[in-house]
Amino acid sequence: EKVNKNENLSDILLNYGLDYAQIFNIARTSKGIFDVRKFRVNNSYTMFCKPDSSEKLQIMIYEIDNTDYLVIDLRDSLLITRERKEIRTERKTSSGIIESSLYQTLVDNKINQVVAIDLAAIFAWEIDFYHLQKGDKFKVIYNEQFVEDKSIGIKDIEAAYFYHYNNDYYG
Repeated sequence: EKVNKNENLSDILLNYGLDYAQIFNIARTSKGIFDVRKFRVNNSYTMFCKPDSSEKLQIMIYEIDNTDYLVIDLRDSLLITRERKEIRTERKTSSGIIESSLYQTLVDNKINQVVAIDLAAIFAWEIDFYHLQKGDKFKVIYNEQFVEDKSIGIKDIEAAYFYHYNNDYYG
């Protein structure tokens, strides 16, 4: 499920049969691990309940962001941990020839659009990215990070080349 607007940990846990004393204990125990007041709208959470008629909540997993998640384990004694998903880094080489805009060239070539921001930063003092010409071209070698199969961003650019106004630029 996802955290709804104006919903907090108490609202969620009350729906799973926990009382205020248990919720207070969870909030107190989580201090220093994660501030449970910072549950964000649209972040996902998963509830695991006992597979019997009681359907008692056993474990809650709350996704803090793309990489970190909070585990609230209620099975024996209360145990709260913050875990991190495995991050996989892929080295990629991409290139393109500008037909209309750098952004559109990235989209057309299925290149992460964050590369445009990074290229603009690398060549900020040499190239005016508002005046790119048809036929300008680029090549970039970068490391993109993934959690499962979802891109979470560009870690860094190892090398970049840009051809603009009949000049070669390297970064």
